[in-house]
Amino acid sequence: MRDRFDLVVIGTGSGNTFIDSRFADLRVAIVERDTFGGTCLNRGCIPSKMLVYPAKVIREATAAGRLGVDLRLGSRSVGPRSAIASSTG
Repeated sequence: MRDRFDLVVIGTGSGNTFIDSRFADLRVAIVERDTFGGTCLNRGCIPSKMLVYPAKVIREATAAGRLGVDLRLGSRSVGPRSAIASSTG
């Protein structure tokens, strides 16, 4: 005998987020041929955002020197004082 379902969701990407308590009384099957979570979660949007965000933070920290903010990123100093030190060093 074959299983019967009221709803079949093809793919586990962000499109499956609509399954909530409204479907509690239904038999739901999820079919995924690849990694659970889909492209966005595993190879697309989210992984690339994990690379973009740190780059943005570093860029903003570097630009903070124009506002008179001195800070240190690892072994690199950023800001007006570091610019003076490197020019007189």
